[in-house]
Amino acid sequence: MRNWSYGINSLPQWRRGHVELVEQPWWLSLINNFNTRVLMRIEGWLCKVPVPDWFPKPRDPDDPETLYTWREWSGSLGSLMYVHVTSELFQWYWHHPRRTSIIIDLGSDRVKELLGEHDPDFFASEAAIW
Repeated sequence: MRNWSYGINSLPQWRRGHVELVEQPWWLSLINNFNTRVLMRIEGWLCKVPVPDWFPKPRDPDDPETLYTWREWSGSLGSLMYVHVTSELFQWYWHHPRRTSIIIDLGSDRVKELLGEHDPDFFASEAAIW
């Protein structure tokens, strides 16, 4: 699968625009969609479930005198799911060797010229900000 994206930065000191092509197999796109659409939604629901307030112990290696409970250190089940499941899957996805991207560095004016008619709302909102 191929996916094109573009972005611009029109700040005077970093005036850049780029067009990016990402090529990846279909099953890698499926894993990314599952991670962003399903797991992130489950994670949002689990953020409402706090972790039990158990086991005060030193959890920070830089500050061994301070005791933290499991809730103070981890927060919620959603936080734990993000750290141990969702983030790991995102890291695997972004570092997968079959995924390639090509970035062509253009000026922001050239990107507006090439792509302005395809997405006028994006470029109008960017002009309103700066």
